[in-house]
Amino acid sequence: MKFFLPLVAVALMAVSCNSKKSDVEAVVGEAMESPASGPKVMQGVTYNVNPKESQVIWTGRKVVGDDSHTGTLMVSEGRLMMGDDKLVGGEFTIDMHSLKNTDIQDAETAGKLEGHLKHEDFFEVEKFPTAEFELIQVQPMAGKENITHNLTGNLTMKGVTKSITIPANVIVTDEMISAVTPAFDINRTDWGVHYGSGLSGAVGDKVISDDVALVINLQATRG
Repeated sequence: MKFFLPLVAVALMAVSCNSKKSDVEAVVGEAMESPASGPKVMQGVTYNVNPKESQVIWTGRKVVGDDSHTGTLMVSEGRLMMGDDKLVGGEFTIDMHSLKNTDIQDAETAGKLEGHLKHEDFFEVEKFPTAEFELIQVQPMAGKENITHNLTGNLTMKGVTKSITIPANVIVTDEMISAVTPAFDINRTDWGVHYGSGLSGAVGDKVISDDVALVINLQATRG
């Protein structure tokens, strides 16, 4: 397990040490159709995502000033599929009830922020308790440090499904798959989260950036 820890540390630093706009912006498009499972995938190997060692790290920020907040979301389940000795697909589920703030020291203040983010103003977790990502395309990349692949799939959140493409560092061994992205931005309004957006009439230092930075960290064990 020590082999994978440096990747996780880099992912954490990428978000927690940088409240400005991320260097990477996810390519967002209309939802993709899931390909039919071909024989190569069916005969492949399944790696089960380990919820205790996988998570999504988020950062939200104001448009004016350096005010930002960082937190985590837990991955409740998932799997990654291998075919012909390559990562070919998978999916994972995010438990929206697990949303936590990690930068506010006062527990009561942090709790109020978490409650607001779970409220209908933002993610409506009572109505939409999970978010899902389905990995559809995996393309190898070369020439970028700590980036091995582009991952394309459907992200479903608040009942809205959009295709996103993001870079990731994917490492495969006989026993484990580690897939860790750099911090990347998505536009929350694409998934119907409009509270505090300039598009919804917020002004001045009340405007919350539409961009939310995410780091996805998946650790999976061969089933």
